[in-house]
Amino acid sequence: MDLGRVAEALYDSRGRDAITPYEADIAFGFRWAWNDLRSTEILAFAIQDLDSPARVAVLESSTRLGERFKLAVEATVFSNQPASASFIDLSNDDLLGEFRNDDYLLLELTYYF
Repeated sequence: MDLGRVAEALYDSRGRDAITPYEADIAFGFRWAWNDLRSTEILAFAIQDLDSPARVAVLESSTRLGERFKLAVEATVFSNQPASASFIDLSNDDLLGEFRNDDYLLLELTYYF
């Protein structure tokens, strides 16, 4: 098995004028790979805004099921996202506000032939 830690500082010198929601944030998480024949692995991390309680959490996992199938799971959760003023106003710190009610879950079964 292999366990790797992830830590990253996200910074944009334009501050609140940046057109990215990650202008002053930190990301932390881990990647756990089993190093098995099924290529089983999990990646989980969170991005925390340093100026507000806004957070994005992501989970990705996959494993092979026999020789022909692969099962994958992906999830993204947006928590504590403030409401955006508007899509036109890109100078605010609330660029992910439109996603505050849009958590995401994907289950994928792939067949290889």
